[in-house]
Formats: sequence, C-alpha cells, structure tokens
Amino acid sequence: AHIADSASLVVVAMERELWAARYVQADETPIRCLDRERPGGSFRGYLWTVTGPPGSDVIFRWAESRGHEVFKDWLPEDFRGVVQRDGYSAYATVARQRGADVLWAGCWAHARRKFFEAATAGDRVAAWFVHQIALLYAVEKRARETDLSAVLRQRERAVTSCMVLARLKRACLRMASRVRPTSLLGRALSYALSQWQALEVYRDRGDIEIDNNGVENAFRPTAVGKKNWLFIGAPDAGSKAATFYTLIGSCLRRELNPRDYLIWLFARLPTATNQTVADLTPAAFAKLQAGAGSAPQLAHSAA
Repeated sequence: AHIADSASLVVVAMERELWAARYVQADETPIRCLDRERPGGSFRGYLWTVTGPPGSDVIFRWAESRGHEVFKDWLPEDFRGVVQRDGYSAYATVARQRGADVLWAGCWAHARRKFFEAATAGDRVAAWFVHQIALLYAVEKRARETDLSAVLRQRERAVTSCMVLARLKRACLRMASRVRPTSLLGRALSYALSQWQALEVYRDRGDIEIDNNGVENAFRPTAVGKKNWLFIGAPDAGSKAATFYTLIGSCLRRELNPRDYLIWLFARLPTATNQTVADLTPAAFAKLQAGAGSAPQLAHSAA
C-alpha cells in the first residue's frame, strides 16, 4: 500500500503530460469489488481510462460509479483539445456541460461492430455497410504502412474517405425509415446517425485516429486479470490497482520491460520529491535507455 501511494505521485505527473497533449481517448470497464457493507458483499466498480496517440501513456482511474461525474471531475478545466470516445451517454452529458472548448470525436470501431452483428445474422444490407466501413479502414492502413504525417493523412482522408462517408450517411438516412428500429440493422443505423457528427471529426484531423481502439486495447490485461483474480478485494484497493495498471500499461505501450522499469523506479522513489517525481515516469525511463545507447527491452522478455 505504501509503495502504491508513493508511486501515485508518478501517475499524477504522467496525467499532467497526457492531458497537455490535447488529444486523448477515453473508455471505462467494469470490475467487481468486494465490500461487506454492501448487499451481497460486492458491487460493480469501474476502471476509467485515458490514453493518447500510439506510444503515449495510458492512465487508469478507479471509481465506484459509471456516472458522468467521474469523467467530468477527471477532465481538466483548462483542457482544450479532442476527446475520442464511444457513444456512452456519460460522455455526451459532459460534452453538453463543457461546451465548445472540447471537441468530441467518435469511434468507427463501435459503429462497425453493430453493423457487423447485423451482417453476421444474415442481413445483406448490413454487410454492405460493413464493406463501406472497410474502405475507410483501408485508407488508414495505407497511411500507417507508408508512415504518413498528420498533414498527409488528412489529405488522404479528404481525397478518399470523404466520398465514403458521404455515401454512408446517405444510405443511413435512407435505410433508417425502412427498417424496424428494434432490429439489429435498425439499432446500428440509429447508433451511427446519433453519433454522426462525432464520427466525422477524424476526417478533418490527421492527428487523431479513426477509432479509440488504442484505449480499448489497454484494457486487455484487466480482462485477462478478471478471469484469474475475479474481483478487487476492497474499495480502497481499486486506486492502488489503477496505479500499477497505469505504470505497467504505459511500459507495455512503449515496449519496455515492466519489471526493469519497476526495479529502477522503486530504487529511486524513496528520495524523490515533488520536483523530481516527473523524472521517474516510463517515458523518462525510455529516454534514459535510449540515451545509454541501448534499445528498450521488449515487454515479452520479462519472465
């Protein structure tokens, strides 16, 4: 517990740097938590998560609620940038409260998932939508493979993705009045249209992604963990778990060996001050290794 409390100061420094980047992806995932004071002895808590572009930190925050107040309190008052998220209503509530100082981008992976479910059930119209969305992702794949800059990626989207998006929107509007709203296709259309403005944001911003899969991928260790340890042992243990998920997850995103980083960190934490704690982040560790002339060790080398 003492180590987690000390390491949380490093996480605070990581948070400041991440929010300062002006582009974050946000999501949340449920985790069961034991509490004898609650009916049944447990409740559903949540790990809220934000991350930035590939290679940046991932920050976890434990909360006992999925309410919009959690993200509202986490989002800095002076943040002026892009938040990419799914269609969960909590983000929409915060968006209304914050106004135009924050740009809210949507996630095409979530939109595609709903059309894919309908297509898997045999809906051929839904399969057409899945194919069109695949064309959007093909643009992203080419940009990634050729290592396009943000400016050039935006130009590529303007040339190709704009036409696909316009075609998708026309089809969504046309089909929405022809299918049952409660059908799988109807639900997919309703979701896409309700999120359309946010889903188009990435088209004009080459510096952001087409989806928030980056933050979703950060949840994979917690998904594996829940199958093994099933729950968090107590409410006050949630924030401690979030601290270590943050440190280890940020190492993995940089292809650093978490064990090497934690040994390095714990040797320096006892003498760290509020002024020097920012020098103990995974990003700082990666720079030190690069400066020493040795590439960071791959995460899979830890055993």
